[in-house]
Amino acid sequence: MFPLAHLGFTSLLSSRNIDLKVLLLGAVLPDLIDKPLGHILLPGNNGRIIAHTLLFSVLLLLIGLAWKSALPLSLGVSMHQLLDSIYLSPESSLWPILGPFPSTDFHISSWLDSLTDPYIIVTELAGLAILIVVFTRSHVGKTK
Repeated sequence: MFPLAHLGFTSLLSSRNIDLKVLLLGAVLPDLIDKPLGHILLPGNNGRIIAHTLLFSVLLLLIGLAWKSALPLSLGVSMHQLLDSIYLSPESSLWPILGPFPSTDFHISSWLDSLTDPYIIVTELAGLAILIVVFTRSHVGKTK
């Protein structure tokens, strides 16, 4: 998925008890960490490495249990991994148990081509629509 889909679908988990900003940071955190790391610093990786693992989620959950304000971050990261269907890639999700991350030959042209994929377009537009509704509802009745 792309950013708007991750942000929109994850924002559906927001409530008065959950800090929306921290939740949404968690929704994109795996890509903020892994895309630069996997495509620039460690070329040959698929961009779904360390922050896309169950280990990363568990560590964030433990931090969140000790520091309650970090729980929405953990929830957002877990939602990101679920939306990415990372469970379908056990080499990544269960790293380091199953060995190294799968390698790929990343090309920016392939990524750009994916922007014309109807699935990507629909999920991004749906994510944007959900974000608009969530932000509108969260600001209704608030005055400056």
